[in-house]
Amino acid sequence: PGIVIAWIDQDSIDHLRREASLAFPWPRSIYVDLVRFLRQAGAKAIVFDLLFTEPTQAADDRVLAEAIAEPGAPVILSF
Repeated sequence: PGIVIAWIDQDSIDHLRREASLAFPWPRSIYVDLVRFLRQAGAKAIVFDLLFTEPTQAADDRVLAEAIAEPGAPVILSF
């Protein structure tokens, strides 16, 4: 009870490809928005069982790191 799992599954990937023309892997900004949304929704912790291994711009990684460091629910990365 009290645990909610938000899956990134094929339906999610297909939806963002269709509705926002975003192919997977998604840009870091999607995860920034997700972290902020989950905190506003009252999450006690946010856990990513996802590796951010795809190449990106350093500025994009920095924005994600800043969002993770913001006050609120801790963000736990799998690696």
